[in-house]
Amino acid sequence: MLAVTGIVRHGFLLPHKILHFHQNCVIILYIKHHNTEVYHVLSKTSPYAGLLANAPQAIITAYRKDCKIPEYAQIDMSIAMENMWLATDEIGLGGVWIGIAPVKERMQAVEAILKLPEDQSAFGIFALGYPAEEKKQEDRYDSARVHFL
Repeated sequence: MLAVTGIVRHGFLLPHKILHFHQNCVIILYIKHHNTEVYHVLSKTSPYAGLLANAPQAIITAYRKDCKIPEYAQIDMSIAMENMWLATDEIGLGGVWIGIAPVKERMQAVEAILKLPEDQSAFGIFALGYPAEEKKQEDRYDSARVHFL
């Protein structure tokens, strides 16, 4: 549980000051220990969520609908998810970001399954655990897509 707490801490490291966390929290993290029934239902919320059925741990992210600048909520959530993913890799665990937002049907399904309060929108699910295999990072750099002005 200590490792998960450290990972979650990284989710709160946003690069700006305008959304003061304690007053305008746009991130709510639901840490869900493996619950076979809940994970099985969540695994059906997206065509990419099947791995949840066997995940030892998942962090479900959501944001408050009434945050100070709602237009930035999903951007902030993406930063939070990326930070958690990097922290997970740093300590030798594996993680998979399962996109839920912005697909309304997926968001509503997760919100219903977890009975999220009405003022929150589901954003994503981060499944984590020990990697089944080690994969070398693929170099996806494409110089043809970089333009200097």
